[in-house]
Amino acid sequence: MGRKHLGKLKTWLKGEQAKALVAGALELSHLSMQARRPQLTEDMREQLMDSNPPLPALLAVFTPGDAVEGCFDDDAQAMVEVAPEPNLVVPVDARDSKSVRAAFDILGVACETLAAASRLIDHMPGNEPRH
Repeated sequence: MGRKHLGKLKTWLKGEQAKALVAGALELSHLSMQARRPQLTEDMREQLMDSNPPLPALLAVFTPGDAVEGCFDDDAQAMVEVAPEPNLVVPVDARDSKSVRAAFDILGVACETLAAASRLIDHMPGNEPRH
């Protein structure tokens, strides 16, 4: 469901929790579109390449010890052998002020997106808001 349809859905919803979840999803979508992930050069890919998949940056565990947590724990055993993508790798040339500014812009968007994801998780049933 796209952002446009989610916005319409939000106006039809009656429950405050459902509205908060849709609003959080819309905020997360909006923030995550504020920057593009930098493209890695072929040389960078070769230096960072491995065959194992990366660990997720954000994990939703529904109950302690559930299947999600179990899979994550299994995958974490080989976490030093991960490919760099889709993880965020921000190339920066410290001698170039434009490169440094661009890197900080991307990192700022990443931090705002993670904060929005955390707020969205707070609204999920059974979760207590963290401040």
